[in-house]
Amino acid sequence: MASVGFGLEDWDTSEFGSPDAGTPFDFSDATPTLIFATPTGMLFKLDSSEPLQDGKDQAPVAIPVTVRTPWLHFGDPSGRKDFNEWEVMSPDPDIKYSLEAASNSDEFAQPLLLVTDRTPVLSPFGDRKVYLAGTKTNDRFYRITFESLTGQTRGFLDGYSAEVIPEHKL
Repeated sequence: MASVGFGLEDWDTSEFGSPDAGTPFDFSDATPTLIFATPTGMLFKLDSSEPLQDGKDQAPVAIPVTVRTPWLHFGDPSGRKDFNEWEVMSPDPDIKYSLEAASNSDEFAQPLLLVTDRTPVLSPFGDRKVYLAGTKTNDRFYRITFESLTGQTRGFLDGYSAEVIPEHKL
């Protein structure tokens, strides 16, 4: 039996099927979240919005996994770039891809959102691609966000590559 507190007076008691579960935690969006991993590989999540999530019946929880790159300039910080396509190497066929752009200091604080939660499609050669032809991509810096809802925290993103077309330098 585990007692979990999220505030001074918000104590909940929950019983898990495995007494030797590990307890890593996360503070995304300023909400404390406890993630319990059992030796059988099942994941359970406790946070203040779901203090009594089903742990007795061993119902696993799909925990979203997000990876965000730093701002990338692709070898030329002063040059503007276009993209034809991105290749996303992932075992998750439903991985989501988002692309942000910036060229000046204001845009780093509030980036331009070019692509939101797009799922890559299979190319004729079987690679997962995000095609960007027709998307306004002519900035200097780009940041990519990948999100998987499978709950698989290891190996959900094996890599990515971009077909970069240099436009001009300022």
